[in-house]
Amino acid sequence: MPRVAAFLREQQVEAGPASERYMAVTQARLPEGAPLQVPDSITFRQLHHIDTQQAAVDAAMTEEQLQRACEYRVVRIKLHGAVVPVQVKYWRVTRRTRATEL
Repeated sequence: MPRVAAFLREQQVEAGPASERYMAVTQARLPEGAPLQVPDSITFRQLHHIDTQQAAVDAAMTEEQLQRACEYRVVRIKLHGAVVPVQVKYWRVTRRTRATEL
């Protein structure tokens, strides 16, 4: 797989895990010593599209998780003697605190 990944980088083909695995499998089926070639099949193009979509989903998920982490804070409150962690939007905590301080 590292050889396939390096070859795809040399050819300036942005490939993800699915398309790299597909190319490795197709290369393994060729006779030994056969030169590496970027597959020109519908399957490879579909897998390349899937890898692109997965990268977009991963980026969106990471961004969403970062926003959530910045947006919410854990506040511990005591209910009937038990301490309970509650997630509260950060701006609401600061606005309420400032409002009561005024």
